[in-house]
Amino acid sequence: MDNEKLIQQSPAVTFEEKGEDIGSFVAFMRFLRRFVVFIVILTVLGAAVGLGVAFVKDKKVYTQTKSLVVIAKINNSSVTTNISLTEKWWGTLQNTIKSPIFISKANEKYKEKGGIGGKISASSVGVKTGNGLILTVSYSDYNAKDATDKLDAFIEAASEEIQSPEGHYVTADSVEFKAIDRVPKTSVSSGFVKYVLLGIVGGLILGLAIAFLIYLFDSTVSSKSELERLTGAAVVAYIDNVA
Repeated sequence: MDNEKLIQQSPAVTFEEKGEDIGSFVAFMRFLRRFVVFIVILTVLGAAVGLGVAFVKDKKVYTQTKSLVVIAKINNSSVTTNISLTEKWWGTLQNTIKSPIFISKANEKYKEKGGIGGKISASSVGVKTGNGLILTVSYSDYNAKDATDKLDAFIEAASEEIQSPEGHYVTADSVEFKAIDRVPKTSVSSGFVKYVLLGIVGGLILGLAIAFLIYLFDSTVSSKSELERLTGAAVVAYIDNVA
């Protein structure tokens, strides 16, 4: 009877009741403690690599922004009618002026002005419509002056193209783009932190992956409870680590 009680209370039986997966996870976490310094070193090295890449590849991105008031007009109509016309057309404005036709015309304008900073890209153009018929247009580039020149070329091209009779964009006699901000607002962003964080995460994942692979191929028994779980027998006595 006493022996049966001993076996039921042994760690091996309790471990099996909790499930082998839990036992494996606990064993891995114990095993992982041996690799803490190794993982920390790889994480620091990953951060250093990310820092190096940031110094080589990272470039500041300048975003120039201008706000415009846009009014579609029908001649000999009241101000209220013109505003109503603009509001009706307002919903399609954002997608309309970023179409390939507008971008192509903007590139022509930019080239006419002597621009040498590459072509205007639709993905770099930002168009936001808000309340009060205010249109916010932005352009992002690695050079602040190029961003400003391309923004101006795009606004000028959009203003001309939207009024072209062959375009039929708006049923109006004219469309006015009046700039509220004559001087563009500048914001600067950088991917410096992104590269460093990617390096840290990469180093950490690499360290954990290497430790896990070593754990999978490790055939040694590192604890009394692990031996009991593998053999199903209770350990009566064992010699602990001797310093």
